[in-house]
Amino acid sequence: MSIPSPAHPYTATAIRLDAIARLVGRTAAGARVVDSLTTPVQDEDELPLVEVFTPSASEEPIGRGHAWPRMLVRTTLRVAGHVEATNEAALGAACDTMARQIRRALLTDPAWLRMWRAVPAVEVETGRDAESAKLRGLAGVTFTCEWEDPYLPDDDAGIDPLEELRLVSGGASDQAPVIETDVPLSEDA
Repeated sequence: MSIPSPAHPYTATAIRLDAIARLVGRTAAGARVVDSLTTPVQDEDELPLVEVFTPSASEEPIGRGHAWPRMLVRTTLRVAGHVEATNEAALGAACDTMARQIRRALLTDPAWLRMWRAVPAVEVETGRDAESAKLRGLAGVTFTCEWEDPYLPDDDAGIDPLEELRLVSGGASDQAPVIETDVPLSEDA
């Protein structure tokens, strides 16, 4: 799987597909790892199974004085492990094991960790799937992932980059001369 470069905003789809590729074979679900948008889990699905969501993202500007702001993007990546058991005790153990496997699969993957500026929070929820008639459980692991988006305009945005800067100094009193200097900013200069 190709990981988007840091200069290109990560899309929710790219984040999900990347996580899916990293989770295959790393949990009790084996190859049964699905994208929540394209393959919703059904009650008749063979379990265990892992489902990957990107439910939300938020952006806030960072830095000051830039022509184009950089944005700190916080993306929520939710990985839900669906398990089945024959009794309540086995279901609890299966949920705990699945949650641990999901956390370990991503948090011990150096390439996945390098994708992010930080992973400041990991939340785990486990419990019984109340909507299923079978004895099924859910191990949900939510990763809060942060990355910087330089927020560069599209090439066709119709905005020309600054080519020259004029620096003016002095002139604070009648005696001080005013000095003006043109500084070229293009790479050609």
